[in-house]
Amino acid sequence: MAKLPKAVKRNRKTALTIFLSLLAAAGMLYAAAEYKEDFNGDGKVTMTDAIAMLLYQRNNPGDLKTDYNGDGKATMTDIIAMLIAMRDGVLTPVEGGGGDVTEIEGIELINIPAGSFERGKEGDYFRPLQTVSISAFQLGKYEITQSQYEALTDTNPSHFAGNPDYPVERVGWYEAALYCNLLSEAAGLEQCYDTTTWSCDFSRNGFRLPTEAEWVYACRAGTTTKYYTGDTESDLARAAWYSENSLSGTHPGGQREPNAFGLYDMFGNVAEWCNDWFDMFYYQTSPAQDPTGIETPNIPGKVIMGGSWLEVLAAFDLTKTTYTTPLANNIWKYGFRVARRAQAQ
Repeated sequence: MAKLPKAVKRNRKTALTIFLSLLAAAGMLYAAAEYKEDFNGDGKVTMTDAIAMLLYQRNNPGDLKTDYNGDGKATMTDIIAMLIAMRDGVLTPVEGGGGDVTEIEGIELINIPAGSFERGKEGDYFRPLQTVSISAFQLGKYEITQSQYEALTDTNPSHFAGNPDYPVERVGWYEAALYCNLLSEAAGLEQCYDTTTWSCDFSRNGFRLPTEAEWVYACRAGTTTKYYTGDTESDLARAAWYSENSLSGTHPGGQREPNAFGLYDMFGNVAEWCNDWFDMFYYQTSPAQDPTGIETPNIPGKVIMGGSWLEVLAAFDLTKTTYTTPLANNIWKYGFRVARRAQAQ
C-alpha cells in the first residue's frame, strides 16, 4: 500500500491534536438544563457528547442529525464547533429552555423577564453605548403566520403563500398595528392603537408591536455575542433563514434554533416591524428605562429589525437600527410578531 505523503500525515496529526485539546478543554460539566450539546441525551454536557457525536457521524454518513453548525453538511467541523462552544461555555438551550408560555387566541406568548442590556457602541455619536432597562413583557414565540393573519383579516397578502405556517409578509406597519387591534378585540382585551393617530397606549392590556428596545433585549436573551448563537456566520446559520440558506424564500416558523427565552426566528425569515418611529438622534437622550421612541417623527419611517430571508450578514447587526416607510406593504420580506405588557400573576 502506498505511503501517505508527510504533509498529509502532518495535517492529520495537527487536526487530531486540535481535536484532543478541545476535547480536554471541554471536559467540564454543564447540567440542570436542556442543551443542544447534550447529544447523548443523558442530561449533562460533557466530552462524552462529542465522542457520541463522532461515533454517530461515522456510523451514519450523510445523516444531518450531527449538522451542528447549520451548513447543511455533517462533518468533523460540526464536532469541532460543538467542542469550542462547550469549551467557551456558550451552550444552546433547546425547546423548553425558554420562559413560561401563555397562549391567547392561538398565539403563543413568551413571558420575557425584566432585565437590562448594553445598547449602541462606544464612541458612536448617534448611538452611544448605554445600559437600557426593560420591564417584563410578553412577546410572540413565533412570527405571525399566514393562517393567523388570515383568520382575523380574511386576507393573505403574502407572496410566499401556500403553507399556512409560513410567516405572513407583504404587511406594512399599519396593517400590523391593525392586526394587533383585531387580535385584542377577538381576545376581549383593550385595543392599544388609536386608528386615527396610530399612537399606542402602553398601559392597555391588549396586543401591540414591540418597541425597538424590547425587541433587541428579547433577541439578545442575555447574550453579548454578535448573534444569540455566537459570533460567526455558522452561528447565524443555526438561528436564521438568510440569504445563504433560505433558498430565496420564507420557511415555517420554529425550524431554526431558539434563543434562551425560547423565541424563534428573531433573526431572518421575515424582518419584523417595531412600534417606534425612527430618529437617528433618539438614543442620545432616550430614557434608560423602557424607551418607546419619539412621538412626532422627523423622518416618516418605522423601525424594522431582525433581517430576513433575503439579507446578507450586515443586516443582522444588533447595534444598528433599520427603518422604512410604514406604508411598505408590498415587500416580500416584512412581517411581525406581537407583544403585550406583562400581566399580574
